[in-house]
Amino acid sequence: MNKLTIIKGNEEYDILVSNYKFLYGNNEDTKFDIARTLERYFKKIKPSEYGEEYHNIPIVKLNDKEINTKNNLFFHVHKNYLLSADFKLTTTSLILRYLETLLSNDLFVDTINTINILFESLSQEIADQSVMAGSFTTMVPKQLLKLFSPLYLDDDFFKDEYDLSISEIILLQLKMIKYIAENNKKIERVYVYLEVPYLTSEIIDNIKIDNIIILISSNDTFFDLDMSNYYICERKCFDLASETDVYENICDNGFELLDLKEGMSYMKEYLFNKSGHNVDFIKKIIK
Repeated sequence: MNKLTIIKGNEEYDILVSNYKFLYGNNEDTKFDIARTLERYFKKIKPSEYGEEYHNIPIVKLNDKEINTKNNLFFHVHKNYLLSADFKLTTTSLILRYLETLLSNDLFVDTINTINILFESLSQEIADQSVMAGSFTTMVPKQLLKLFSPLYLDDDFFKDEYDLSISEIILLQLKMIKYIAENNKKIERVYVYLEVPYLTSEIIDNIKIDNIIILISSNDTFFDLDMSNYYICERKCFDLASETDVYENICDNGFELLDLKEGMSYMKEYLFNKSGHNVDFIKKIIK
């Protein structure tokens, strides 16, 4: 497992994660803080005067080494994603990153070379008919995309965000991210904060990628019974993959001393059974 460390001022979150981690619980402030800290760090957003005064400078580390934002990407995936805004292909656009990776595929090399040959031919024709001569810039994928107006085509119809369900708009983002992670050799790893009200088997299938780390803000536990994939976000915030976290937050609780095996058993009931004496006991401890 990797240790993802997210720091903002005095707040520090250590999250043990292989591929994905569920941020489970009702502490929306903590989830919001994690998402905003990741976004500010990867987008290199300059701290405000307040942030500098109170040292709220974001730091994100993987295995105790600060992450280099040049060869690592971050995307916030959510149901309010606007295709119309992302079609503008700004520097932070997911669609831009996707299309850059797509056009870098060897399948497009011959076509791009043909375009450049046609530009050279046009330059020569202009020179033959004019007192001025010149040349067109050699086209590479980034320059070609400046001439490109993306549209989302599905079932032979162009769609916008208002035509898509929550699941469809989440999957559209995840599929583009998956393609980038699997095909862009310049990218070391992709980090994703996935905010989704419910999960589907197709969403789960599209987050299982080797060089991607996804934090999933969802209280849906139906698709994953592996307790090590959960980070609890309640009054107490802790990682179920960490025996130390479980012991300090659950076993040594001030009411009834539990051993580690009992603590994990209680947490399993809390996550997956949802009701019962042990579940009520855990709620008393962490909520």
